[in-house]
Amino acid sequence: MKSVRFCRQVGIFRNMLLVAIGLIMAGAAYGQSVTWMRTSAAGDRNKVATPAPTFHASGTAAAVTITVNPTTTYQTMMGFGGSFTESAADAMNALTDPVVHQQAIDAYFGPTGANYSVCRAQIGASDFSDNLYSFDDQNGDFSLANFSVQHDVNTIIKYIKDAMTRNPNLRVFGSPWSAPAWMKTNNNMDNGGFLKSDAQTQNAWALYFVKYVQQYKLQGVPIWGITIQNEPQATQTWPSMIFDYTQEHDFLKNYLGPTLAASGLGPDKLAVMFWDHNKDKMVDWANAFYNDPITSAMVWGEAIHWYSGDNFDNVATVYNNFKGRHILATEQCLTGGPHPGDYSGAESYAHDIYGDILNGCEGWVDWNLALNTQGGPNVSSNWCSAGILVNTGAHTFSLNPIYYYMVQFSKYCRPGAVRIAASVTGANAPEVMAFKNPDSSIVVIAHNAGNASYTARIVNAGNQIEYNTTPQSMDDFVWYPAGVSVVNNHSVAASKSKTAAGTHIAGLGKTSDLQKTNAAKYSVTGKSVSESATSHVTPGIYVDKPGNTAGTK
Repeated sequence: MKSVRFCRQVGIFRNMLLVAIGLIMAGAAYGQSVTWMRTSAAGDRNKVATPAPTFHASGTAAAVTITVNPTTTYQTMMGFGGSFTESAADAMNALTDPVVHQQAIDAYFGPTGANYSVCRAQIGASDFSDNLYSFDDQNGDFSLANFSVQHDVNTIIKYIKDAMTRNPNLRVFGSPWSAPAWMKTNNNMDNGGFLKSDAQTQNAWALYFVKYVQQYKLQGVPIWGITIQNEPQATQTWPSMIFDYTQEHDFLKNYLGPTLAASGLGPDKLAVMFWDHNKDKMVDWANAFYNDPITSAMVWGEAIHWYSGDNFDNVATVYNNFKGRHILATEQCLTGGPHPGDYSGAESYAHDIYGDILNGCEGWVDWNLALNTQGGPNVSSNWCSAGILVNTGAHTFSLNPIYYYMVQFSKYCRPGAVRIAASVTGANAPEVMAFKNPDSSIVVIAHNAGNASYTARIVNAGNQIEYNTTPQSMDDFVWYPAGVSVVNNHSVAASKSKTAAGTHIAGLGKTSDLQKTNAAKYSVTGKSVSESATSHVTPGIYVDKPGNTAGTK
């Protein structure tokens, strides 16, 4: 027979749980604070508002209303990032002061910076290299006995490893610009040309991908994925190679796919992406790969670029026609030079990110992470811009506006976030996206691309906050569902002198994600909090579980 005390505890727990669930269903509680971060042409640079706005009962009029609906969901996000080119690595290596170098690493990969989660790396030379090179330049070496990634050890590999010290979960995928010259019909890494059609060459090129993944792993860099060919329809004066969709499809089906699988790098181990070029032709390539069940099973998704224009309807077509498959924007940049301080370029980034993601894309990867103040080096003088520009003579760096805009997207929308519905009404309405992160936080990202200022409000389940826009601005709003949130505070350990060993809690929809709580360290199982040498208490909603004999929140 259960004791009266136990039954009372169960009753209290049940009531607390119902209240917590009710608060979640109702949305943000009155008075709940919201993190607000802004970048604008007026000079704000990822500026966090103080004091923070708070939710209150709706009813205040505003020119624009953004309404969030977390029950309507779309794609799951991979996140945002940039590209580890040889030129980017050269720029970073010029930051010889360890403190300055670390600041540049933190700017992209630290939690207080862009917090990037997915990045690209070149496989062999691209145009953003010091010179032409492949990992095996020995003519006729079909077994690739001379294959080596040593060229990258002190450049690209070093940069990736530095980034991984700040984000060990960083996903890196590789893209080739060209096969070695001896494998191509034009005997040249530049100027397009085709991969030779004989089986010996095709097998060697497939093996090249395997060795790239294996040797990068031996150097301490795990490769999450690959694209089959960068821009397979572009003949360039820099490294390039041509496939039509039939040729790329057949190479995957008959050579690359089987070779990867035989080497233990099947679809469950390595994400393979096709196309990796402009959105104008992405539907044709999706049809070629997905309508064949063999190649469909070999690929993770389709990679796209922005250089043909918006073509957002094509993104939507592939997203809607091939549910459960993936779309990743893998390259976009401002060409023609470094464009220091150019705010219009940041606006171009925002426009493309909104168009891609609102139509089903799962992530957006910038081109060079860093360049010198000329916008290079580049083997064909194809100068471009980057978020970080390095003065190689002074060994210093500066941040371009595109960097600050990328932070507005990447800092709070985390890997695993699910895009949720967000509708907008009113004149001069901003572009809006909303997400629910794995830790249950809600993120709204609003972009006022115009020159007008106006009042706006965000409504979530009957509660609202208000804010004033400024022209050409990006605003992030982040809040947690109502309830008891554990966010770098003493909530769990308050009554236990910084120790919560044995404290039992029930977590509502939580995982064992980690978040520091004061000086003590904990692991969260969803059932109990116990001391741990490696982990912390995740932000979230918890109520005490009956039978808690070790202390209460």
